[in-house]
Amino acid sequence: MKTVVKFSFVAWVCLGGVQVRGQAPGDVGSAECGALQLQVQAAVAAGEPFRNNGKRMKVVGSIVGPALNSGAITPECASCITNQFAKKIPISEQQSCGPRCGDRICQSGEDACTCAADCSSSCGDGCCTGEENTCTCPGDCGSECRDGCCNGDENHCNCPLDCAESCGDGCCDPGEHCTCPADCNGLGLFCGDGICCTQLGEDACFCPEDCPASCGDGCCSGGEDSCTCPDDCGPTFCGDGCCAGTVEKCTCLLDCPPPCGNGTCDCGENPCTCPADCGGTSVAGGGGGCGDGCCLGPEVCFCIPDCGPACGNGTCDCGEDSCNCPADCGSSCGNGACDCAEDAFTCPVDCGCAAGNCGGGATGGCACDCDCLGFGDCCPDAETACSLSQTCCGNGVCNAGEDAFTCAVDCGCAAGNCGGGATGGCACDCDCLGFGDCCPDAEAGGSLSQTCCGNGVCNAGEDSCTCPNDCGPSCGNGSCDCFEDAASCPQDCGGTCAGACGTCVAGCCCDCDCLDIGDCCADACTACGLCGNVCGDGCCDDTEDSCSCPDDCNSFCGDACCNPGEDSCSCPVDCATSCGNGSCECGEDEFTCGADCGCAAAGACGLQAPGGCFCDCACIDSGDCCTDACSACGVCFGVCGDGCCASLDEDQCTCPTDCGTSCGNFFCDCDENPCTCPADCGTSVAGGGGGSCGNGCCERPAENACNCSEDCLGTSVAGGGAFCGDNCCETGLGEDPCSCDTDCPPVCGDLFCDCGEDAINCPGDCD
Repeated sequence: MKTVVKFSFVAWVCLGGVQVRGQAPGDVGSAECGALQLQVQAAVAAGEPFRNNGKRMKVVGSIVGPALNSGAITPECASCITNQFAKKIPISEQQSCGPRCGDRICQSGEDACTCAADCSSSCGDGCCTGEENTCTCPGDCGSECRDGCCNGDENHCNCPLDCAESCGDGCCDPGEHCTCPADCNGLGLFCGDGICCTQLGEDACFCPEDCPASCGDGCCSGGEDSCTCPDDCGPTFCGDGCCAGTVEKCTCLLDCPPPCGNGTCDCGENPCTCPADCGGTSVAGGGGGCGDGCCLGPEVCFCIPDCGPACGNGTCDCGEDSCNCPADCGSSCGNGACDCAEDAFTCPVDCGCAAGNCGGGATGGCACDCDCLGFGDCCPDAETACSLSQTCCGNGVCNAGEDAFTCAVDCGCAAGNCGGGATGGCACDCDCLGFGDCCPDAEAGGSLSQTCCGNGVCNAGEDSCTCPNDCGPSCGNGSCDCFEDAASCPQDCGGTCAGACGTCVAGCCCDCDCLDIGDCCADACTACGLCGNVCGDGCCDDTEDSCSCPDDCNSFCGDACCNPGEDSCSCPVDCATSCGNGSCECGEDEFTCGADCGCAAAGACGLQAPGGCFCDCACIDSGDCCTDACSACGVCFGVCGDGCCASLDEDQCTCPTDCGTSCGNFFCDCDENPCTCPADCGTSVAGGGGGSCGNGCCERPAENACNCSEDCLGTSVAGGGAFCGDNCCETGLGEDPCSCDTDCPPVCGDLFCDCGEDAINCPGDCD
């Protein structure tokens, strides 16, 4: 006896593909459903070929049925597996009933990278998908130079095509050493780092290590002297080794020895020193004496006209001292007096700031006070001796003891503080006018009187609306300013709505807002129909909304009112569905409202239901029955007698009432045999069939009463009587020794004188 496996399922397959309504354990899309589908496919493949699809479906049902009945899978899973076999879809072309990309459910193991169809992408999910690119989401898409976006680890150094120069980008661009120490690791901030930052006050005077000297920079440094650069190092003097000017050529033989031999008796030359140019003879030669321009012997002490001071001869002679001949008589630097041959450069200890001159002028003619920074006449040792850069106003630092009053350039607005707070504790922004904490130079540095509201001046661009403190309303100026209305200033603000509906005129308004604000013109009702909170006046007033007055207040989906033109399809949030109203509405389906969308809907039995599923017998095999097909229309899976032959679990053998016979289909089904349907099951005697004992048909000559009494005993099912020659004597069908001696040979001794017997050969029977 055949075991009938019964299970029910929810039809969910549409012509276009699988529609997944949700996932539960064992549901479509689950690992359990996928594993069972593979098991069924393997069993079907192993049993091929089948005589018909009904046989194939029996194999499917034998596996799917128990799994469904045990609760291991859902009806949707059962339907997904069986329907594809019912539609004769080859296994290689069947859709997966297990987890799969494209089922509109982002399941475990799927993400926007592996299945963008199911899983939405978002910046930061590690997948570069959708509208993301290296510009909009470098975290997912990475960064790439030349993509037009400066992101990731790009900067002006490694990707100048995308990134502009910018302080703080970690790239030390040319010129940033002094302006952006954060990018350049602090290079440029300190004297001695090899970078001359003039923006920070470095120059050849204060930081010769970084800044190369040049003549004219105000600093006598880098090998300069009064000879090579008098502008920086001061005027020359005799004994400095530099022959400068025509005067010194004549007055300082130490620096300017005469060029004897040039044919000219230059100053400093005489017959003694250069007889070739000056002629004459010396005392030694018998000529001259004191006054001949030639100094000889003792004349050095008494003949000044000839000898003058003999400076440079290595001896401090009479008339020489450290002032007029330091070369012979030595220097007196350090004696506490700035002597004739000393200055701030050659002897700063006597003539410079180091001589106790900080805060004033030095003996050497230079200065040691803060003013020298501005005038440029500081002594060379002013910084080392007096530390001016740390103490003087104007050094760019608001030092202790300085404030915005005593040194505005360092502590006030002038120090680049406009728009914010100054180092000196005062402010340089517009708010300071109200708080009264402006720096003394706030106006000079920031022109607050020209830019700030609250400065007491109605500046250009300000009016009574933007700055009432400075430009308060001025009734009578012909303009209805802010804070003026028809009541407070009728001469400026009186007006009429004639020709001005929807706008405001001087002092009153003719638009919908005036009803709520209370500034409507007197003729707003007669001229523009603004007569109060009346539905239909075109104004959505405080007492109206899109529900109470959609004509005035634009309705929209989501306003909690199901307005004309909206329904559960176009606006389900406002227009709820109503199951049982006879209409299959948006948001309803056969599962949520079978009364409107399933087989229970009027006239659905035998046809397609409004929800898209079916209510006819064919839906059982095709797998698209409505959920209530059985209860509403009697179309029940596996129920014999419902008028539907479901090949999934019924055939002519298990339910002939529904499935009838099918003689002529080229298959010998369970209720057919060679007798009832020789076209499908072969023929009997005439056709020489092979016989199948027990099928109710005596298939001669292979079968007879001897070898298959259950089919052939008695009258043959075929109605053709016995078959002589089959070695079976069927006396019930009239065979005897006379009619068929080959099957019924005579038996001598049976007391019957049969054909072929006589008194001679069988006297006992035929006597």
